[in-house]
Amino acid sequence: AKSISSTFKVRSYGTNERIPPAAGMLSLSFAVGLVVSAGFLLDNTTSAEPLQLRKPGLSTFPDEFLVDLSALLTDHQIELDVDECATRGKPHNSYHHSEYYPKAIVFPESTEQVSQVVKLCNKYNVPIIPFGGGTSLEGQTLSTSTGISLDFKHMKRILELNASDLDVRVEAGLGYIELNELLHNRGLWFPLDPGPGASVGGMCACRCSGSTAVRYGSMRENVLSLTAVLADGSIVQTGSRARKSSAGYDITRLLIGSEGTLAIITEATLKLHGIPKISHAVRISFPDVVQASLTAKNTLNCEVTIGRCELLDKEMVKLINASNPLLPNPWPEHTTLLYEITGISEQSVAEQTQIVADLARKNGAIDIQTATTVDECKDVWKVRKECLWSAMSQFPDKDVMITDVCVPLSQLPALINDTKKDIASSESLSQCCPIVAHAGDGNFHVFILFKADDPAEVAQAKQLASNMALQAIALGGTCTGEHGIGVGKKQYLAKEMGANTMALMKQIKNTMDPKNIMNPGKVLD
Repeated sequence: AKSISSTFKVRSYGTNERIPPAAGMLSLSFAVGLVVSAGFLLDNTTSAEPLQLRKPGLSTFPDEFLVDLSALLTDHQIELDVDECATRGKPHNSYHHSEYYPKAIVFPESTEQVSQVVKLCNKYNVPIIPFGGGTSLEGQTLSTSTGISLDFKHMKRILELNASDLDVRVEAGLGYIELNELLHNRGLWFPLDPGPGASVGGMCACRCSGSTAVRYGSMRENVLSLTAVLADGSIVQTGSRARKSSAGYDITRLLIGSEGTLAIITEATLKLHGIPKISHAVRISFPDVVQASLTAKNTLNCEVTIGRCELLDKEMVKLINASNPLLPNPWPEHTTLLYEITGISEQSVAEQTQIVADLARKNGAIDIQTATTVDECKDVWKVRKECLWSAMSQFPDKDVMITDVCVPLSQLPALINDTKKDIASSESLSQCCPIVAHAGDGNFHVFILFKADDPAEVAQAKQLASNMALQAIALGGTCTGEHGIGVGKKQYLAKEMGANTMALMKQIKNTMDPKNIMNPGKVLD
């Protein structure tokens, strides 16, 4: 076994009384099914007795745990360096942070090893924080009460490719960009498009989507089944390779979006799609958000095959020009729509592009440009993909708070306009809060750039994000379209879901994770 005393310092915390789970050790099926058979689902306006989760935290981080862990894994699979572990206390591109950090980073190499590690954590009450690409934005990978970071960087294999059936089974640590590089020569791709660096496991856990969701849907629609490890170390398979099934409870969809709080996803069977044969990019400038949003909504109803429909406000376009001095032609600095239009022939794509252009002109478009070659289209989408870095490069002294909300399409212009008014009313934020939107989904983001050492700017940034979330909920939308809840949006979840739905979620959490060791402090308190 490794020497522990020289590299690992035990930290002591006050002991918290553990509250027994209300459901006891129910079966997984009963946890999901009892709410219907027992009449648990009440009207959300009816009050329900709050259900408590066990308090996360440890009285000690036992030496015995590390001794057993060292016997289970090799030296290169356990990282105890304090500085390395501390990096997990402040995720990249996330303004959230924690006073705690994991006391060990563990690198499993198979589902079986994940199961063995989880069994040890269950035995010693050690919290587990899954870690994939580290790109989550709402603090999903933070440690709220020490524990271990379970890092999937050694689990990146393609386990089974069924090209004729358009599906693939992969390990959780594989990045979607890596997957698509391996699939490209076969004319296939996995089309979801979150932030660069995202891994399949994290994409499932946070129910991601991205710019291509307008055509292909979110992770929810693109996963056939999962392999996952429960809190006691049991391994479950949630489905088959069949394209549809009405067998039993839909555990796959229960785990997608659960952010590691119910089980640890180790493998996923994904739907694949053929790479579009012909693809053009269309850039359209508008006087304001209203005309651009109306055009986006109209094009979704005219049977054009739209692969992407993105909106950038004027401030974002200005930052693009400022940060890309080598652009062949600066973009007109107006509210801009970016379309990807695909088809089986140049003629069909040209005809669809003309339909979009005609609709845009009716709605007051100022300028329309079309990219038709592969390289031209890549350049357009590269600029869109790098919007965050374009904005950050122009404000090097500021941190960034990246927030998102999603509303019905008809409500998107109103919410963006209200948000822009909030931004304009802030003296310190008025010039550094560009907006980008997946306009075809009603989902938009604000890059709130602020000085982290200025309490006034921090307060204004948080207030702006809060206003967005509350307004989105009031308009029939959600406080997060694709980033998830994590630690950052827990305060809005009850407003969106209602008391009895929150009670149901806690019932499921307590049943599946009675010791609250699975990513504690995320989604639910």
